[in-house]
Amino acid sequence: MWQLPLRHARVAACLLLAMSDKEISAVTGLTLSTVRTYVKAIYKAAEVHSRVALMRASIAPRRHAP
Repeated sequence: MWQLPLRHARVAACLLLAMSDKEISAVTGLTLSTVRTYVKAIYKAAEVHSRVALMRASIAPRRHAP
């Protein structure tokens, strides 16, 4: 899907489980600030601007023209 570092991928998986930033922080042991930074990086990598758009992109990834 997207090429993400391991910690970012863990946060992305939590986002796709509809977890809040606070829940992700508690589960991963990352600070809330770090979670929010990772979320922004994940959105950028996925070319989206929201959790709903991330979920949609994970189900039907965009196809780029060759």
